Amino acid sequence: LVVRAADPADRRAVVLTPTDDGRRVQREVDAARAADAEELFARLSPGDRTELARILRSLAD
Repeated sequence: LVVRAADPADRRAVVLTPTDDGRRVQREVDAARAADAEELFARLSPGDRTELARILRSLAD
C-alpha cells in the first residue's frame, strides 16, 4: 500500500508514498468513517448537534 524510499535530505529517515491501491484503501476507510459518524450523530437533534459542535470548538481552542 506504500512505497518506502530513503529521504534524500536525511539519511536516517524513510519517506513513505502511498500507491494507487493505498490511496484507494484510504478513500474506502474515509468513506466508512464518515458513514459511521453520520449514523452516530443522526441520533442527536439539530440543536444538540449545534451544542456539541460549540463544546468541541471550545475544547479545541
